[in-house]
Amino acid sequence: MKKDNRYKLISILLIFAANLAYAQDTLSLQQAIELSLANGYGIRIAKNNQRIAENNYSLGNAGILPRIDAYATQNYSIDDSRQEYLGERGVQERSGARSESFSSSVELKWTLFDGMRMFIAYDRLAELNKMGEANLQMQVEKTVNDVAIAYHQIVLEQERLKVINNILDLSSERMEIAKTKFEVGKASKMEYLAAQVDYNEDTSSYVLQLERLNDAKIDLNVIMGLDRNTNYHVQSSIHFVDTLQREDLYQSMMTNNSARKLQALDYAVAQLEAREIKAERMPVISFNTSYNYNKSAAETGLVLSRRTNGLGVGFTASMNIFNGFNLNRRIQNARIDIENSELAMRELDLALKAQFDKSYNNYRNSIIVYNLEQSNLNVARENAEIALERYKLGVANAIELREAQLNLAQAENRLLDAAYSVKINEISLMQLSGMLARN
Repeated sequence: MKKDNRYKLISILLIFAANLAYAQDTLSLQQAIELSLANGYGIRIAKNNQRIAENNYSLGNAGILPRIDAYATQNYSIDDSRQEYLGERGVQERSGARSESFSSSVELKWTLFDGMRMFIAYDRLAELNKMGEANLQMQVEKTVNDVAIAYHQIVLEQERLKVINNILDLSSERMEIAKTKFEVGKASKMEYLAAQVDYNEDTSSYVLQLERLNDAKIDLNVIMGLDRNTNYHVQSSIHFVDTLQREDLYQSMMTNNSARKLQALDYAVAQLEAREIKAERMPVISFNTSYNYNKSAAETGLVLSRRTNGLGVGFTASMNIFNGFNLNRRIQNARIDIENSELAMRELDLALKAQFDKSYNNYRNSIIVYNLEQSNLNVARENAEIALERYKLGVANAIELREAQLNLAQAENRLLDAAYSVKINEISLMQLSGMLARN
C-alpha cells in the first residue's frame, strides 16, 4: 500500500471513530447522578442500614411495652406401683398404670419503673435512627461527588480529544502543502518527510487520548452500576459557577455539613448511653399476671383426676446491691466515651475549617488562572492562524508552523485543565457546605 493511501486510510478511520463517539446518546450529569443513586451498591447498603435503624426504633425494643408469653405442657407416663396404706386398705399393687397431665398458662410481664431507663433507651434509638439517616445522606453526597468528578473527567478527556483532532487536521493540511511544494520543486523531500513524522505523532496521540476517554467512561459506568462497555456522549464543555460567596458557604457548612451532623448525633448517643447505665442503680418494679389451666388423671393413687384453673396477679421489685463494681466501671467508661466524642467533634471542626479554607482559596485562584489561560488561548490561536498563512505563502518554515500549532494545543489544554480545576474546587465546596446533594 502506498504511503499516501495509508495516510488517507488513517484519516478516514480517525474521522469514523470521532463520529462514532459523538453519535452516542447524550448522558447529562443529572441522569448520571440518578442512575448512580438507583444502582450504586454503596447507596443500597446505606439504605438497608438505615432501614435496620428505623426498624430498631420502636417502643418494644426499648422495653416500654409489656411481654406476653404462652406455655403448654403435656406429659404421659406408664408406671408399676406398690403402695402400703394404714388401716384396712393394706397394700395396693398395680402394673402398667397410666397417668397423664396437661398444663397451660398465659403470662404478662410489664416493667412499670426502672429508673427511666426504658425511656432513655427509646430516646437513644431515636438518635440512632437519625444517625442512619445521616449516614445515608453522607453516602448520597459521596456518590454525587464521585459522579460529578468522574463525569467532568470524561468531559475533560473528550475536549482534549477534540484538541488533538484539530491539531491532526492541521498536520494533515501541512502534510498536503508540503507534498504539493515537494512535487513542484518548491520544498525539499526532508520537509515533506518531517510533516509525515509530525502527522504520525499526532495520530498516535489521538489514539492514546481515545483510550483515556474510554477509561474515564468505564470509571463512571462502575459508579453508575452499568456495564463497563456502555457508551454515550457527555456535555460538550465544563460549566462552572464563579460567584460562590465565602461567608455563605461557611455558614452553610457549619449548619448543614453531614459529617458535623453525624458527629453531633454520636455525641448525643454517648450521653444517652451514660444516662441509661446510671439508671441501673435504681430499683425495677414489674407487674405480672397470668392465667393458668392444669389437668391430670392417674389410674393409681389417692386422687384419680384433678383440674385447676385461675388468674394470678403480682408485683416484683428488684434492685442490685453489689456486682463487683462493674456498674461503676461502665459509668466511668461511658464518661470517657462522651469525652472522646466531644474531642472528635472539635477535631472534625478544625479539619473541616482547614479544608474549607484550602478549597475556597484554590477555587478563587483557579478562576484567576482560567481567565489568564483564556487570554493566552486567544493569542495562541491568532498566532497559529498567522503561522499557517505565512507557511502557505512560503514566508515561514515548517518548524515555525509546528511550534505555533503545539503552542495552540498547549494553550487549549491548559484552559481545559483550568476549567476542570475550577469545577473540582466548586464540587468540593458544595459538598463541604452540605449543598451538593441539594442541587
